[in-house]
Order: sequence, then C-alpha cells, then structure tokens
Amino acid sequence: MMRRCVLTCMLAMLLPLCGCLESKQVNQYGYVQSIGLDKGESKKYAFSFLMQQASASDMSSSGDQQAGMVIGAEGDTLFEAVTTMVAGFPYELNFTRTDAIFFSDEVARAGGMKEILQLSQSALKMRHSMKYFVILGSALDFQKGLQTQSSPSLTQIQHSVEYNNRAEGISPLINHALFYEAVTTQRFDPVVSLGGIDESIQEKSADDKTGQTDKVAKAQEAAQKKEGSTDGVPREGGMRAYIMGSALFDGLYMKGTLNGEETKYLLMARGELHKAYINFVDSTGERFSIHITQEKKPKTRLEAAQTPHGSVYIPLTCEIHMSQAEHIFTTWETRLKAELTAYMEDAIQGVFASCRSMGCDAIGFGRYASLHFSDSNAWRAYEWKKKYGQMQADFQVELVLHDAYMKNGME
Repeated sequence: MMRRCVLTCMLAMLLPLCGCLESKQVNQYGYVQSIGLDKGESKKYAFSFLMQQASASDMSSSGDQQAGMVIGAEGDTLFEAVTTMVAGFPYELNFTRTDAIFFSDEVARAGGMKEILQLSQSALKMRHSMKYFVILGSALDFQKGLQTQSSPSLTQIQHSVEYNNRAEGISPLINHALFYEAVTTQRFDPVVSLGGIDESIQEKSADDKTGQTDKVAKAQEAAQKKEGSTDGVPREGGMRAYIMGSALFDGLYMKGTLNGEETKYLLMARGELHKAYINFVDSTGERFSIHITQEKKPKTRLEAAQTPHGSVYIPLTCEIHMSQAEHIFTTWETRLKAELTAYMEDAIQGVFASCRSMGCDAIGFGRYASLHFSDSNAWRAYEWKKKYGQMQADFQVELVLHDAYMKNGME
C-alpha cells in the first residue's frame, strides 16, 4: 500500500513537467482556409490566402471561428510567398485547416497543379483531403467573391459545392489524394470542379461608399452582354463566386471544360450522379422535368485490344416532377421513355467524345483496362493513353419510373 502511495505521488509530481514541445498559443496563428494560385508578374506565381484568425476576439459564443481577410504575395514557390507574406503579417501562417486550393485556368493549363503535388504535406501539416478547384479567371478575385455580407468565408462555397454535386449533379468532387492517384497511376485523368466569378452580382459593402455608381454600371453592362454571368445566365443575389461545370485534365495539364449540363452525364457514366433534374422536350413539343436518381453503380466492361472498346450499362430511376401531358403514364409508355432514353445515351456519348478528343480519360476506362495486366510494367508497355484516343464505347441507359401514382395522373 505504501509503494502505491509513493508511486502515485511521483506521478502527480511529474504531471506539471509534461507538455507539448515548441507549443504556441492558439492566437499566435493565422489559419489558412484556402490557397489561390494565379500567374505572377514579378515571380512565377501569385499566391493568395483566405484567412481564419483564431483568437479570443474572433471567437463567437458557439466557438466558431470567424472568417478574416484575403492576403497574398508572389513567389516562385509557396514557401517563398509565405516568407514574403509574414514580413508584414502579425501571425504565423498555419495550414492545418486548409480545405481548398483554387487554381486559375491559366495556371491549370500550364501544369501549375504540380506546384502543390511537390510540396511536403507533412512539413506544412496540410490534409490530403483538400479539395481542388479550377477558376475561370483570377483565384484571388474568386476568394474575395466568397462572401455575402462583406466578409469572405469558405463555408458558403463548401455547402454550395456539396449541394451541386449531390442534388443537382452540375459539379464533380476531387481532393488532393485522388488527384495525386490519377496523375501517378495514369489509370484515369482528373476531373476538377470548375468555378467562375459572376460580374453581374454587385459587390456590396457597408464600409465602401465610393465607386458604387461605377460598380452598378459595370454589373448592368455585364448582365446585358451575359459576360461574366453564371454559365451565361444572369443571376440576382448570392455570392459572386460560383461553382458549376468541370475542368478536364490530361495528366497535370488542363485541356478543356464541360458545362453544368454536360457534367451531369459525365457523373452519370462514372456512377457518381446521385440526383439531378433533366429538362426534356419530346417529339410533340411537350416539356417535362424529370428527376433522375442513380441508386446503383453502372456496369462497365472494357476490351483491352489494340483498339479498346468499352460498354457501360447505366440503371437509373426517375420521377416526373413537371409535365404538360394529360395522361403521363400513357405518354411514358408510348413515347417518352424511349425518347428520353435515346436522348440521354446520345448526351453521354457526346460527353465521352469530347473527353476523348481532349485526351482526358474522365470516365475512368483506364481503371478497367489495367485489370487485364498482371504487373505495372506490362500496363505501362500497353501505353493506354495512346490507345485511348482511338477507343470506342457504347452506353446503355435503363430508366425505371418510380412514381406509382403516375398511373392515375398528376395529383
């Protein structure tokens, strides 16, 4: 009993000596929410950082940290830009909470994604789950556009992207780990969410009273020309920054884009659609709004011959949410099902042809081709990307009407 008491006292005395090596107060850090890469003027890149300061004054009653500011500096590497930035910044930059990296399309086309892949993730304590985005325009302006009440925040765009992917199917999702896998294994090519800046959305700020007339005139002019709008469509309210569509890559290099509608069919072929709306006009001119749900993965087969040939069977369920037909179930059985199926198969075939012409294996046929080889040397000797340019593919869509009440007409 005496020995136990002595041991307990010794342990209690040692507790004050325990602690973290090189520990710092939480308010000594400036947390980087996202990183932006643009082409630099004096250096190779212009880096921008969306900050989230974690100090007592920045903490709400619920413990949530408030968004801070967008800062930036040029540099040939991220480390050089950080060195320049901290010279005039009162906090040490911390990348443990970085959740997104935005590349301008100019940087992405030049292979600038390699800059992030070469970084030591452990040295910067960056997560492998960081999401990648390509921005049509400036990554700096995009991060500044992530605001609805004069304070930029990554939270809004995160919710928007998640909804776009799962409920609308107009944008894909890819993180650092998946991008790295695609580039290193060469079994598929990256497909990255595409973002833009809607110049027709007025930038409102309570502190900025000057120049509002010029901003309004610029926004109205952009809206009239439909330039800088959301995928060519004028929009009122919300963030200036938006995500819609896909950026297609051949390895490290961006080759082209798909709009939001085309992205639906790409995700459909990949088995990642979840849900989406298809607006369809049949042969008689009647308009329908079809809600598609992908509950089962496609069945894909590929012949790894000199000219590869693939076949993809895509089962889908659907509901008719808007119809001009009087007897919907009869219309579905007599013409709508066949016409809609053919329309969707043609759309997927068109997306596949576009991806193939850009050298982007966006659907991921290379994953199935690699299964025909027993080792990596044989796979590399097959030279998949060269053969992919000549590949042919067939897509079969099966639609199952989910609405039982449709037999009795719309309610």
